[in-house]
Amino acid sequence: MDYIWQTEGITKEFNTPGGIFSGKEKTVYALNGISLQQAPGETLGIVGESGCGKSTFGRVLMGLYAPTSGTLRVGNQLIDTETARKTLHHTFQMVFQDPYASLNPRMTVRQTLEEPLRRMGVKEGSVRSERIRDILEQVGLRPSYSERYPHEFSGGQRQRVGIARALISNPSCIICDEPISALDVSIQVQIITLLERLQADTNISYVFISHDLSMVRYLSHRIAVMYLGYVVEEGTTEELYNHPLHPYTQALIRLHQPIAPRMPIGPVPQGEVPSPLQKPKGCPFASRCPEKEERCMEAWPQLTGNDIHRVACWKR
Repeated sequence: MDYIWQTEGITKEFNTPGGIFSGKEKTVYALNGISLQQAPGETLGIVGESGCGKSTFGRVLMGLYAPTSGTLRVGNQLIDTETARKTLHHTFQMVFQDPYASLNPRMTVRQTLEEPLRRMGVKEGSVRSERIRDILEQVGLRPSYSERYPHEFSGGQRQRVGIARALISNPSCIICDEPISALDVSIQVQIITLLERLQADTNISYVFISHDLSMVRYLSHRIAVMYLGYVVEEGTTEELYNHPLHPYTQALIRLHQPIAPRMPIGPVPQGEVPSPLQKPKGCPFASRCPEKEERCMEAWPQLTGNDIHRVACWKR
């Protein structure tokens, strides 16, 4: 199968200043060996608790962060230099969580949408104007809104402007980083419906990053479950929800769907999420897992399985 992008063993580490007493730099292990891929026209959902590395992975795909190790391929091209990363905007664009913070308050919608067109080399003013008019209509906004500023829009309208900005450069994939969490429920449904229609019309792919499992389930074709910078389970949406294998995935589904008929009641994870400043020796979930064994504390289980379903667990 031809993939839009593939990652192999992606890691990302951040060095942070030391404390008042130690004075030593500390390392945050944000991503730990992420190997994923995406097909054209597919929505890949990425779920997990806050701080699990979802957004960091999206920014690595966008080229905003250079990976510490591992490889990213876009099509057949290996993205291994700063120059190559600067070309990623041709493949990826991003829709951010806060539609107001992600728009320049001093720029009209027209100016916001003209910026990517200029980077693409579209110099003719009439061509830019036509493209802006078409893209605004595509996301459900009137072309006359192009002369307005962000503060003149509602939250849902601002997110439509953000989607228009992402679409206007004709990317293959849009990374949606919690794109509806700051919106009212009724507006969330409108934005999700818009994303679905755009995908049906253009065959665009989405990486949909969210902590809302019900929305990820509704929109995604495949789902990757992340915990402490690791992918602990990945598979088709139907398979993962009907037959979750990893104890962490099972706990997430029970938390969001407590009366799900296919999910037997099981033990609840105990304790707190470990610190990303200390990479675990074994399974990252072992300290909280009600099913842990001695080997779980000693070695990290690799993702194993097939194209339909993979899990990183010694007992599965």
